[in-house]
Order: sequence, then C-alpha cells, then structure tokens
Amino acid sequence: MNPVFPIEAASGLAGSAGKFVKIVNGAPVLCDAATDKPAGVLDYYLSDTKGGLAVAGARTRVLVTGAVAQFGFGKVNADATASSWTGEAGEVLACQFLQAGSDGEMVNAIVIA
Repeated sequence: MNPVFPIEAASGLAGSAGKFVKIVNGAPVLCDAATDKPAGVLDYYLSDTKGGLAVAGARTRVLVTGAVAQFGFGKVNADATASSWTGEAGEVLACQFLQAGSDGEMVNAIVIA
C-alpha cells in the first residue's frame, strides 16, 4: 500500500505536485524554508484547495532543483522542491531518489520525512 492521504488547504495546491508540504496550525501549506520539517509531498492536486499527500514510506514523484543521482538522498529547499543532500548542518533529509534527474524534472522517490 502506498500511503497517500487526501488533504484540503486554503489555497496554493494547483501546480504544486511534487513539492514538499508542512502542517501549520493543522493546515497543509507548501514548505517555504530549507529548515522546514515536511509532513510529506503533494502527490496530486484536484484543485487549488484539494489534493493528496504522500507521507513517509510512500513512493511518489518529487520536483527537483539541480541534478540528482539515482539512489541518492534529497533535502528540502526553500521553494518546496528537493535537491541532493550533502549532509551539511541544517539540511533536512526528506527523500531518496529512485531515478536520476535534472533541474525542473519530476523524479520518482521514496518519502523519508
């Protein structure tokens, strides 16, 4: 079973599939800082307010910034995308890429966050 759950937000989901989502005051919003601890990845959106959240253990597609390697790990960026995790202080480990990809692509990944 792939853990993806329906969510409802005030707005901001349209066009955001593959981006990391955090929960603020009980409501899902896109991550807006590289230090945010995500609740998961927006797997799909039905409208600007309704979508599906892929949580830890789910296989989904993530939007990447920069090049990423197959089986490499990913971190959260301030724009809610993922990029290669380097292990530097302050990085939030969020996923493992199942395929290589380049800037602006959606790649398959396992959600760790």
